[in-house]
Amino acid sequence: MTDYIDTLIAELDAAPTWPLPREKRAIQAAYAGRALRKGDVETLRHMQAWPPDRQLVVDPLAKRIAHGFADFLFADPVSLEVEDEAAQEQVDLFRTENDLDHKLHRMERVIVSEGEAWWKLHTDPSIAQTPIFTWNSRRDVVPLFYGDRVLAVAFVTEKRREQEPDDAPAPGEQVWRHLELHTDGRVANVLYRGGAETLGVRVDLGSITETAMLAEEWRHGVPMLAGRLVNDLDDDDSLGESEYTAVQPLLFALNEAATIAVENARLTGQDRVFVAGRLRQADGSFDASLQVFEAETDGATLGDAGGSPPVVAVEKHYDAEPLWMHIRELVKTTLSRVGMVVQIVDSSEDGKAESGTAIRLRFLPTSLAAKGKRKEHEKHLPQIVARALMVVAKPASEGGFGIEGLATDPPAVEFGDPIPRDESAETKDRALAVTSQIMSRRQAITDAHPDWTPEQVDEELANIREDEGAPVDTPPAPHDPPVPA
Repeated sequence: MTDYIDTLIAELDAAPTWPLPREKRAIQAAYAGRALRKGDVETLRHMQAWPPDRQLVVDPLAKRIAHGFADFLFADPVSLEVEDEAAQEQVDLFRTENDLDHKLHRMERVIVSEGEAWWKLHTDPSIAQTPIFTWNSRRDVVPLFYGDRVLAVAFVTEKRREQEPDDAPAPGEQVWRHLELHTDGRVANVLYRGGAETLGVRVDLGSITETAMLAEEWRHGVPMLAGRLVNDLDDDDSLGESEYTAVQPLLFALNEAATIAVENARLTGQDRVFVAGRLRQADGSFDASLQVFEAETDGATLGDAGGSPPVVAVEKHYDAEPLWMHIRELVKTTLSRVGMVVQIVDSSEDGKAESGTAIRLRFLPTSLAAKGKRKEHEKHLPQIVARALMVVAKPASEGGFGIEGLATDPPAVEFGDPIPRDESAETKDRALAVTSQIMSRRQAITDAHPDWTPEQVDEELANIREDEGAPVDTPPAPHDPPVPA
């Protein structure tokens, strides 16, 4: 049976440069997504071929898109439920110790912006009595694929960087990189010493204190304790596609429009004067707080007897509304192209009271887009938790936590509803269902109070029957009918 960790290590040992040539495209795509999400001005200047002597104003819409989808998926904690009580305790411990809800939110922001993110599990009983869940950007992993199937993956961490003197055995910059490699049934740790652009050679883990305590391998015997979540796949199964890919020109146009708006606002608020050359000071200045233009004409000077004053003020007018209308349209168009409604990123937009049904209809594009993204988490979250339980159930002598016999079934995953419920409309619907005899009162009460016990539901039904059977005031007697003539 092929050990894919050994296959990947052999490729790394033979690598002529670092990063691996086959990974450069993926790393560049991840860096581009990060730059848009983080508003990295220097990287965006390069991506937009921006003039070096001109300021670039970056609009934060890309960041809001990433946060908006993450908020839509993880505004409420995800429900992770298993039937076994002891297993549920371990699931809750895994969730709490890893701050899982917060990590899932951050992970989704990277998935949306960079196209994918990678997760892994490892153990360190000195830190937590449960497997430790972490995630990484594609910038810091080297995967081995068969189609879209992950056979093995190396998580790369730069541990140390030093400048060796010229007379040292290995002069120049020295970089130590730790690689944690995962495949089915096995984890391996290796350390490389190389340069800024080379991985170099494998050295003993004890070469530096940062990796001295790591075991060379762990044969855990369970499915791979690592994997990836993707935003979308297109032509290349090995490369996740960012949500920004299709709208990058629109995001660049938005940055340019925001820059023009700031430039025009600055120019509008600044005074300008044309002055006669003879009025300038000895150092050539007139007034540092003004924009000063020296004006001379053929045969005459500003301020001569012809009637021109020696100083002429110029007022600049800037009509901002058309530009801001253009910016608003760019925002709406960009959001519509990624399946997001503008209310996700702008609370001032149409902020009026509406019924739950109206809100749900308006948010339908985002709801559908989020459902597609949710499928990736619905697939991977049960696997992640189940594999964590498998590690917990292993004996301590095999790297587990010694809770033998623990049920390791994947949990049922349920996401919260990010759109507020219209409780009055739901109450009317239940009342109509009861009067139409298509729902029992018991079911209506259970639906209205999902946290109630059966005893509380029985008590509420008894109260309703008591209210219905209570005596009422006797109606007045009708008038005597007229006596026939």
